[in-house]
Amino acid sequence: MVVAARRASARRMLTSFHIQNENLGWLTGLEPATARTTIWSSTIELQPPFRACEATKIPAAAKGNFFSLIRMFKAIISTRFLGGLAAWFIFQCALTAAPTVVIDAGHGGHDRGGMPGQRVPEKGYALDVAKRVDSLLRNSGFRTVLTRRGDYFVTLADRCAIANRNSRAVFVSIHFNGAPNRDASGIETYYSSGRESLDLATAIHKKVLSSTGAENRWVRSRGLYVLRHSRMPAVLCELGFLTNSEESRRIASSAYRQRLAAAIASAIASRYR
Repeated sequence: MVVAARRASARRMLTSFHIQNENLGWLTGLEPATARTTIWSSTIELQPPFRACEATKIPAAAKGNFFSLIRMFKAIISTRFLGGLAAWFIFQCALTAAPTVVIDAGHGGHDRGGMPGQRVPEKGYALDVAKRVDSLLRNSGFRTVLTRRGDYFVTLADRCAIANRNSRAVFVSIHFNGAPNRDASGIETYYSSGRESLDLATAIHKKVLSSTGAENRWVRSRGLYVLRHSRMPAVLCELGFLTNSEESRRIASSAYRQRLAAAIASAIASRYR
């Protein structure tokens, strides 16, 4: 159903004003002398200048006379005002809508991740947690994008390109750590710059720490490629050291990885819902 209004000469009170919706009928070319047309009760969708999708009702059918026409014009004025208000409201809602969450599982394919010679590969656990976060967020109503869904290699540039195709989004990269020092353990979360990235990193970091009880290695700023080249709030989570035997055993547990994923998803949902 569409309503369109065009200006004509000052003599005509209304020209080419149409209400169309299956059998509801139509109204066009009304002048005071020819205003004996029934106006059906109908929902209106406004076109420019308001571009509103919000609907309002024109008063129920009234056999046309001059006073009916005046009432109709009042309804039109009210509808146009409400349409403008609805357009503003819709715009504000768009600004505050939950973003798309781009979930980046680190490494993949020939890139095992971790330290050279590391016994436990990082890529599989990173993908597993990324898929868990994806599932939890989708179940919470978020739109999500995974930069990889299987064990294949995606370049850093392609990961950023996938993220940057989304106009309103946040980027969360999932990794596990490794170090020559086998005693190193704990959670650290990175961002590159920007207050929103810092706030998102802090929210995720706190939630993961409280959920796992892991050692706090803090939120840190670092110019990592995927953080610098993603044009959105972006964080990278290092969710534990696979080179630490005790931490590696915990990460090998499906229940523990679910706790990691739930903490990340919960932090994102709390921040953007």
